[in-house]
Amino acid sequence: MNVFLGEPKVKPEKLGDWVIFSTWAEKVLKERILQGTVDPTPLIKKAEETLSSKKEQQIRKRDEIIEMKKKVTSCPKCSNFVNLSKKQICEVCGYKFK
Repeated sequence: MNVFLGEPKVKPEKLGDWVIFSTWAEKVLKERILQGTVDPTPLIKKAEETLSSKKEQQIRKRDEIIEMKKKVTSCPKCSNFVNLSKKQICEVCGYKFK
């Protein structure tokens, strides 16, 4: 294995040229799945778990943004955005929120 510009590469005997490792590994895995020598079930489960995890992260992030928007308001005097969870006074014009 060799590394050029931060990406690991391999030089398979049959090809003779250097190939990015992840590309080569994916190709070999696909070939073995098609030949029936590798069971794709664990790979499918892992992919589903990854998708589920990403979906949960997106929902959490969306909820955080919604909560943050609830805490931020614009100043009625100068229209500056003020985070009410941190300050009760507008930093631009000095308006005091109640």
